[in-house]
Amino acid sequence: MSAGIFSTTVYGLACKSTVLTCSHRTTPVVCVLSSNGICKGNLLSVFVIGQRIARLVFLLKNPLLIKEAAQKYGDQCVVLSVDVKRVDGQFRVFAKGGRENTGMDAIEWIRRGVDAGAGEIVLNSIDTDGVKGGFDLEMLQKVCEIVKIPVIASGGCGKLEHFAPVFNEAGADAALAASVFHFGEL
Repeated sequence: MSAGIFSTTVYGLACKSTVLTCSHRTTPVVCVLSSNGICKGNLLSVFVIGQRIARLVFLLKNPLLIKEAAQKYGDQCVVLSVDVKRVDGQFRVFAKGGRENTGMDAIEWIRRGVDAGAGEIVLNSIDTDGVKGGFDLEMLQKVCEIVKIPVIASGGCGKLEHFAPVFNEAGADAALAASVFHFGEL
């Protein structure tokens, strides 16, 4: 049976209904939720779906949730999703659907997340997302060099040829594509 990945931006406690809706339609499923810290959260904000935990919400405000979830469910269930954009030549973590620069260094944030117990990274490049010009190989390579856990590339796929460099050059373990499938281009 194949697994589905559903990614949504959540700005409130509506995430529970989103997760439940996902789980009823596809099993097993990974729901990647990213409210990016605009609401208060605790371990109750982490939901178990199929064999994985839906991405921890509220992490930027309470990064200890990564450790708590990894201790409770195991690091293989904790997926850290990070929206990254270049600012003055530096990779920065963005929140609120890419509208808010947190000022945090993305490489350091990812390192902290992995040290706390994240077992997988979904790395979305805001710079390449939706552009269809290829994945951000430089950013992917930097992250893949510092972590020993799976990295999933997101943002930039425009054609089939964009996938090979993600694995062969950057070293990612998987790659996501959206718009090319939404519009029937692949």
